[in-house]
Amino acid sequence: MGFSESSVLLKIALVVLPLALILHIAGLATPNWSSASASANGQSVSSTAGLWKACLEGGGEKLCESYETVLDWIKACQAFGIIGVLAVAAAAILEVLCTVVFSKDTHKVAYILAAMTAFSGAGCIIVTAIIWAAKASEISSLLDLSWSFGLSIAGGVLAGIGGVLGAIDLCQTSLQSGM
Repeated sequence: MGFSESSVLLKIALVVLPLALILHIAGLATPNWSSASASANGQSVSSTAGLWKACLEGGGEKLCESYETVLDWIKACQAFGIIGVLAVAAAAILEVLCTVVFSKDTHKVAYILAAMTAFSGAGCIIVTAIIWAAKASEISSLLDLSWSFGLSIAGGVLAGIGGVLGAIDLCQTSLQSGM
């Protein structure tokens, strides 16, 4: 089976899953999951926090520091975020193989694994976001969710879409061969 014989759904998933991976990696790596800002006496100060470090900006200077002590809930976010990266990367690799190399007749397990790992990655990314949002709002009502958080959420949603596309393609193939 080659690329030209692959279904449109698999070709779309072939684009969606690497995009999901890129978005989630960018969100995971940047320190803008939460942000807060305040002004007093003509001075404005803003802070951002991510999974790996926090930044403070004020008076024209910006200081970013890695966490000295990592709280358990941040460790959980880090772990689920990394597992999400690994699962979506595996799904993207499997999707490339399924779209370009493998045949559904002889490698059906690879097609199933591609969809399942995409769903697993999406689930881990969403769990990361849920934990972060819950704890950030618990810590302070002044913290707003920021763009890094949004990038990871977008990556998780796209990973889920990639899994759905692969699953629908499998179901369509099963229905067509069953008739």
